[in-house]
Amino acid sequence: MCLGSQARAANKAAMDNYNYKLKVRERKWNNELGLIRTQRVQHDQTMDAVHVGLGNQYAEIQEKYGDQIHKQRKPKKIALRNLQQNQQVIN
Repeated sequence: MCLGSQARAANKAAMDNYNYKLKVRERKWNNELGLIRTQRVQHDQTMDAVHVGLGNQYAEIQEKYGDQIHKQRKPKKIALRNLQQNQQVIN
């Protein structure tokens, strides 16, 4: 049995409509992926800039207060070493 011309036209219209909607979905999906990738790159760049900025700030603090930092660390290291030696004597 052959389909009538109206049935063939209806099937062709349905297939064309399906293919059109599929292309629209693909285009929207690709646009969304592009936006997500752009946001990720921007986030990575922001985090890199933050890390560089923190490193610069830390370097400035060390440069400015380096002597004071070392003076504060030395007694702590000595105290820690003494504590460890005392624990070894006890054990």
